[in-house]
Amino acid sequence: KQWYQRRVRGAFRIKYKNEFNFSFSGLKTKVINYIHKFEQKKSKVPIEFIATNFQDAIVFELIKKTKMAIKCLSPKSVILGGGVSANSLLRKEFKKIHKKSLIPEMQYTTDNAKMIAMRSAIKEEGKC
Repeated sequence: KQWYQRRVRGAFRIKYKNEFNFSFSGLKTKVINYIHKFEQKKSKVPIEFIATNFQDAIVFELIKKTKMAIKCLSPKSVILGGGVSANSLLRKEFKKIHKKSLIPEMQYTTDNAKMIAMRSAIKEEGKC
């Protein structure tokens, strides 16, 4: 939690109840409003700050929710998958939360949308 508190300082913190469900739509709104403030003042939008804090807020929530699930369910292992598993900060923090954290090699971190699109293309080729 220290890396998060040190960098974010509350800019894009997400407040949820202690439950497994979450949504990032509120975070998206916070970011849009934050950018809008700079645009109204015709000031330079701090893109790097926004990107770093947006990432930190999401990673923090994913790690927090995964820790809650581990505490509640006591799994033998936890798996990080999908396109998000390519994020270096998430990979680093995920390794710390369970002695048997399974994280794919980078070549296997593609988004499922690519797989679905390829499968559809292959399926369509067979129809011709």
